[in-house]
Amino acid sequence: MGVCYKSSWDGHDQRRKIGVIDGAAIEGCEVKVWGYLYGRDFPDVLKALDRKSASKLAFGMSYELADAHVADMRCKIWTLTRFTFTGAAILLRERAAYDGTSFWLSEGGDGEEAAGQAGRQRGGEESP
Repeated sequence: MGVCYKSSWDGHDQRRKIGVIDGAAIEGCEVKVWGYLYGRDFPDVLKALDRKSASKLAFGMSYELADAHVADMRCKIWTLTRFTFTGAAILLRERAAYDGTSFWLSEGGDGEEAAGQAGRQRGGEESP
């Protein structure tokens, strides 16, 4: 799955793919993902992420869906009957739909290895 960013770090920009998620795992109520950023192509983005993500508190992640079909939109918690994942974004944690997410960098081979973790959705509901 592609990973994008916006220069303002506040949302998705599908045309600015800076990496790829190549693995994921569910651990309890958490979804953990990892992958690579295109460090040689986006050195300025890596520098900003490295500088700001030292505490693991500055950045979070969010995913993007398309063609989502909701069984009953009147329900407090929606059940999706069909959807397509279109990518994920690295953004400021305070701007992420899930305020318990985190994002950090670790050294990798030709690019930078990246990791993220989803936690609780705003309002205290567990993430899927």
